Order: sequence, then C-alpha cells, then structure tokens
Amino acid sequence: MLGLIETTLFLVPVAIYAIWRCTAARGGPSPLALAAGCIALAILAASLFWYVRAERIAPGATYVPPRIEGDRLIPGHAAPK
Repeated sequence: MLGLIETTLFLVPVAIYAIWRCTAARGGPSPLALAAGCIALAILAASLFWYVRAERIAPGATYVPPRIEGDRLIPGHAAPK
C-alpha cells in the first residue's frame, strides 16, 4: 500500500504539469479537468488518513517485533501493557 501512495504522490505533479502543458495553448485546463484533479486529490487525502488510522498502534501498547519460533515466523504486533 505504501508503494502505491508514494508512486501516486510522485505522479500527481507530473500529471498536473502534463495537463497544464497540453491545455496552456487553449487558455488553461477545462473546469472538468480541474474538478477531476480536485476529486483525485480528495480521494488521495482520504486514503492517506484511513491508512494512518488503520496502521497505528493504540496508546500504551508495546510493539513486539517479528520472531522465529521453531520453523514458524510470528509476525510483529502490538501487545497491551
């Protein structure tokens, strides 16, 4: 998920520049393109907000790193204090 967010954050300025470059000769981007850009940015912001809320550890919890027990990998997790 994080790679998708980083890629999107990288490509947004490139896309904005491409739209501006293609439409500059005609007087700027159309209102539809501006609306689509604003909607895309709102979706990105909402996705980032959701991701941060979903991945955080509760206050007072302790992070237990991943470990190997026997032949099994126990993933990292948050344990209450």
